[in-house]
Amino acid sequence: MTLRTKTSLILTVTILCAYSVTGAFYLLHLRNSLRASVFSGLSSITSTSARAAAKFMEDRLNEAQVVAHSLSRAALETRDTAAVERQLQAMLGFFPSFENGVFLLDMEGTLWVDYPAHPETRGSSLAHREYFQRTVSEMRGIVGKPYVSLRTGQPVLTFTSLLKDASGKPLGVLGCSMRLFSRDALGGLRETKIGRTGYVYAFDTTRMMILHPEDERVLKWDVLPGVNILWDEALEGFEGEKETVNSRGITMLASVRRIPSTDWIFVAQQPIREAYAPIAQAAFRLTTSVLVFLLAVIGLSTLVIRRITAPLMKLRSVALNIGDSVAGGAAPFMGVAEALEADLAQIRGGDEVGVMVHAFHEMCEKLGGALRSLDSAARDWIRTFDSVPDMIVILDRENRILRLNRAAMDFFEKGSLESVGKSIHELMSGGEMWVYGCPAVEPVQNGQIVFKRDKEWAHGGRVFHVTISPLLDEAGSGVGAVHVLSDITERKRAEEILRLNEMRLEALLSISQMADFSPHRVASFALEQGVRLTGSEVGYLAFANEDESQLKMYAWSEKSMEQCAIVDKPLIYEVEKTGLWGEAIRQRKAVITNDYRAPNPFKKGYPEGHVEILRHMSVPIFDGGRIVVVAGVGNKEQPYDESDQRQLTLLMDAMWRILQRRNAEEEKERLQIQLYQAQKMEAIGTLAGGIAHDFNNILAAIMGYTEMALGGLPPESSHARSDLEQVLTAARRARDLVKQILAFSRQKDQQEKHPVMVAPVIKEALKMLRASLPTTIAMEWNISCETETVMSDPTQIHQIVFNLCTNAAHAMNDRGTLTVSLSPVEVGAESSRLLQQIRPGSYIHLSVRDTGHGMSPSVMERIFEPYFTTKDKGKGTGLGLAVVHGIVKRHEGAIIVESEPGKGARFDVYLPRLETQEKLDQEPACGPSRGTGRILFVDDEEMIADLGGKLLRRLGYRVKSATSSREALDLFRSGPEAFDLLISDFTMPGLTGVELAKEVHRIRPELPVIVCTGYSEKMTEDGMAEGGIFALAMKPLSHEELGRLIKAALESTPTGIARRAQASQEIRPENVSEV
Repeated sequence: MTLRTKTSLILTVTILCAYSVTGAFYLLHLRNSLRASVFSGLSSITSTSARAAAKFMEDRLNEAQVVAHSLSRAALETRDTAAVERQLQAMLGFFPSFENGVFLLDMEGTLWVDYPAHPETRGSSLAHREYFQRTVSEMRGIVGKPYVSLRTGQPVLTFTSLLKDASGKPLGVLGCSMRLFSRDALGGLRETKIGRTGYVYAFDTTRMMILHPEDERVLKWDVLPGVNILWDEALEGFEGEKETVNSRGITMLASVRRIPSTDWIFVAQQPIREAYAPIAQAAFRLTTSVLVFLLAVIGLSTLVIRRITAPLMKLRSVALNIGDSVAGGAAPFMGVAEALEADLAQIRGGDEVGVMVHAFHEMCEKLGGALRSLDSAARDWIRTFDSVPDMIVILDRENRILRLNRAAMDFFEKGSLESVGKSIHELMSGGEMWVYGCPAVEPVQNGQIVFKRDKEWAHGGRVFHVTISPLLDEAGSGVGAVHVLSDITERKRAEEILRLNEMRLEALLSISQMADFSPHRVASFALEQGVRLTGSEVGYLAFANEDESQLKMYAWSEKSMEQCAIVDKPLIYEVEKTGLWGEAIRQRKAVITNDYRAPNPFKKGYPEGHVEILRHMSVPIFDGGRIVVVAGVGNKEQPYDESDQRQLTLLMDAMWRILQRRNAEEEKERLQIQLYQAQKMEAIGTLAGGIAHDFNNILAAIMGYTEMALGGLPPESSHARSDLEQVLTAARRARDLVKQILAFSRQKDQQEKHPVMVAPVIKEALKMLRASLPTTIAMEWNISCETETVMSDPTQIHQIVFNLCTNAAHAMNDRGTLTVSLSPVEVGAESSRLLQQIRPGSYIHLSVRDTGHGMSPSVMERIFEPYFTTKDKGKGTGLGLAVVHGIVKRHEGAIIVESEPGKGARFDVYLPRLETQEKLDQEPACGPSRGTGRILFVDDEEMIADLGGKLLRRLGYRVKSATSSREALDLFRSGPEAFDLLISDFTMPGLTGVELAKEVHRIRPELPVIVCTGYSEKMTEDGMAEGGIFALAMKPLSHEELGRLIKAALESTPTGIARRAQASQEIRPENVSEV
């Protein structure tokens, strides 16, 4: 070994040792400096984080106080839910930080209002919550302990404020809730990174983890005493920096700070291995430098080589710096570009080295331009990628995440660094992912990559449209897929609302076209449509009475009827006795119960056999300010919401309007028909009155002369007497027939009720019907109660019989048997339910049965509706049975119909029978009353005047007859005291009977007057009193009736008999014919 070599070795070893010792001291100093720097940084982070957290909680607490003071005290004291909800909504606009909602609790901890509104939670008790108990005990607003929200499943933080009235008395607690890890809360601190794996976390004095980058550790007590010494010391009051070993056995450099005014402790920590990583790098570089220096020392032996290699080494150094800076991107390269240019300028040489230096100059310039372009393009791409509102997820072939845009990171609540490289299934622990069973790239088929291109994915109440596109490499091979998820929830909701609106409009169109259906059929159809619109299984429809105190069940849905096992369902319900389903009337708004099994103070249960109710919704329908209908549906698979309420309300309201409009049109038509009927009856009455007057005059002559003939027959003329009696009987029947015609023509809507024996009225009506019905219809009747009475009017009884029998005759097409029966019955409590709930008691039962074509159930359902008729046009008005039904109901009776097609029909009428038979006025049967007196008899018919004079003379009276009112008045004026009684016809030319009486009473007021008429429509009690008429006699009168009436009139004037004897000789015969 040469000396030069030994010297070179000694120098090399010496320099190497010196450099090594210097490097060791340098590394030690670097370690201490780095430790202090790390602790300083950690201290800065914890101090800043603690102050930021304290400031955040103070600001939110102040905002909660502002919200509490802004609420109306009147609304709080009256618990005006709607008003408070509107105020809370307005305050959320000012303080959007409370995105998890605000709510109010009363002093018992019951939640009574919240916003956004969650009706299912209202009424629940939150008295167990820590924030409520602390607020009530400390009587001030506090920051509650974080907890996991049952509604969202996310950690939330609640800020409270005490609600007080004007006197300072506590009213309750205001709670303002926000997500713990939202960006407005602690989300930013949670994402703080220290180095590569260092992080910030927080816990409270109960060892509960409040803030941690790992979701599964949040709000957990997973660090027991003794596991982490730093925790134990921090809980005893330690604040500062310290090296510790965490619960996973990793040595950490940590800084601890407490958050003022809370029991929270902030910790910033970094693994010591990561913190001291620069020392290892420095040691590596130092060792490299020593080796390089050693090689350089060895190379000192040759100066020429050193001079040659020196420029190359500099050029190499520049190249390495370029490579290091380019690896970091455009920004690091541009930061060292000037230094590299200076380094290149220092390299001297005119040979190949100079050429290389020049090439490096050009390369740096071109490389800088290219890096700037790439950096700008990358920034533009990232901005575009993150600005897309749809979620974009790029996955590889194993569904591992390659990249997420900002919308996707917000949805998954994961940063890019946390997500890249993880399987998409790891980001969401619950629910079906859109990629389950649907790999991003399927096997190649026929040389092409096949994708699941379009599908819909529902998650968390939202609906997304998923589009999958291939991600190919340079060779065209599939390396993954780009998943684009567009939120189409609102579009889906709009489509659903549109679909429901179309269904509702179709239902309303169908209802509007149901003109020939009964209201019950229309309501039942509308109810079925309401059940279908809301997706329910069962439903009902009830009508409210005028004062909203009762609900009448009007219709059930088909499934309700199928599933309900209750026998004898009641129809009428008292609102005050109803349970939850009556709340729609009591609260005067729609009531939704999505958990019917949950305890509810308004529930009263339902009877055995009732349909099981899981969910329920009832809505009131208003007509003006009055509730007219309550519609209810139940057992929808999904919870009921405002959309269901709106659809059902709109449908039922429209149904009610259609029914009201149709009722108005029917009422108008009914009134028009009634007017026509009234006009027709008026015309019939006028005609009947004229006929009755003339016909009764004829009958009066027939009956009068027949009675005189009978009175003049000798006893042995039995055959002639029998014949004359038959004539008299026929005349009396004709008189009764005229009375019936007059009674029918003078039918009124309202008659005064009085005790009426039903049997005679029915017999008269049947006799009249027998005369009007064809002989091809056989009539059978069985009247088994001759003396029973009802409180009614004969005309109305007549109408019942006439309309029922006429209807039966039409049903038989003028051929068949009509059977009528009348009998007394006793209706018991058991039978009462079958007779439409009439009261138990004594009734008269009228039965009308025919052998006609019968009726179908659909026809029977409508037979009592006004104007409903199955007859051909012009053969019926549709009012007959409606009139019968109205009369029966006004009498508090019942009418029952039984019929089958082809088997005829039977109508059973039940009218309340009087318990005690009231005595009816009857004329005693006796002979004609004879007497004495002077009578002036006036009738414009000479035959009647002649007949009247003869009859009265036979009764013992002195009679003067006149054939005109003027003639009679002149006769009376010539001798006023010559007459004891005036008998006058009512209808005469010149003066009527009443007018004649008035003229006579001007001369002699006390003279009794009897007026005879064959038609009394125009003669009223007031008219009789005004004319001083003693009595009104209806033609034709028998001589017995006339005798009794005259005797009563003469006896009404005590002085008449005395004057009769004195004036009997003073009657002058001028212009008077004695007959």
